[in-house]
Amino acid sequence: MNYRVHLNVETFHSRLPFAYSHRQTFPIPPISTVIGFLANLFGLHNKHQFEDFNRKHKLKKVAVFCKSTEVLEEYQWLRNLSATTKPRLCRTETQHPGQIIPTFVQQVVKPEVLIYFALDKAVDVQSLNPFTILSLGRAEDLVTTFEISEIELEEISPLARDSLGKQFFRLFNRRTTYMFWLPLNTFKGSVSGLDYLRYVVPVMYRYGTVKQNGIQTTVRHFTNVEAFLIRGSLRPLYNVLISGGYKDKSLFFDPKTEMPIFWFDLTNLDGTNIN
Repeated sequence: MNYRVHLNVETFHSRLPFAYSHRQTFPIPPISTVIGFLANLFGLHNKHQFEDFNRKHKLKKVAVFCKSTEVLEEYQWLRNLSATTKPRLCRTETQHPGQIIPTFVQQVVKPEVLIYFALDKAVDVQSLNPFTILSLGRAEDLVTTFEISEIELEEISPLARDSLGKQFFRLFNRRTTYMFWLPLNTFKGSVSGLDYLRYVVPVMYRYGTVKQNGIQTTVRHFTNVEAFLIRGSLRPLYNVLISGGYKDKSLFFDPKTEMPIFWFDLTNLDGTNIN
C-alpha cells in the first residue's frame, strides 16, 4: 500500500555531520528524519512501539521531495556542557554549567514537503492518532499543515516505446521545482552522466553505548546511503535511464504531482528509527 503525506513546515534544519560552528543543513530532509516524523504521525512514542508497528505493517520504502525559496542563517549562542569547562559567572553566581559557542545555524524557511512511503499492510489514515504538535526533526521545526492519503502510483518502463515512450520522455524532459533524493544503489554500472551533488544520507540507526568521562552514554549508530540530490533539469537523469542503467525494469510516478518515485529500500537495512 502506498501513501503520500503533504506537509507545510515553518522551518527545517538537519545538521550536516561535519558542520559545527557553522551548522549547515541538508537542503531537504534526510530519510532518518522522515521516518522519525512518520513515527510521530502514527503516534508512536518510543522504539518499542515503532518495532511493534513495523512488525504489523512493515515500513518497506520511503521517498521525499521538498521545495522552498529561502534559506536563512541565524546567529545563536549554544551552550557547551562539557564538564571540563569553567561555568559562566554573573556577579559570582553560576549561570549554567558550561561556556557558550557562537554558532551560525542554517535553516530552510517554509519548505513544502512531500513524503511517500509503502507499507505491507494498510493503515486507516482516518483513525491515526498523531502527536498533538508535529515537527520535522527539531522541536522548533513545526508542521503547520499536513494531509495524508492512500494513493495509486502508475508504473512505466524506461525502455518503453510508442505512446508510453513519449510519456516517459515528457516526464523527464523538464525542470522541476522540487528537490529529491536519488539513491545511487538505484543504478547499475556507471553514473558519470549525472552531474548532481552527491550526499551521504542517514537512513536508519541503531542504539549503542559508549563511556565518556566515566559515564555510560547512549548513542545512535547510523546506516547511511549515498544519494544524488536531484534539482532543476531532469534530462540528464532521463539519458541514464533510457540507456539501461536503471536496475529495475520499471519505475513508478505519482500522476497527481507527476514526480518519479525513487525509493529508499528499508528492507535490507538494520536499525530502529525514533526521533
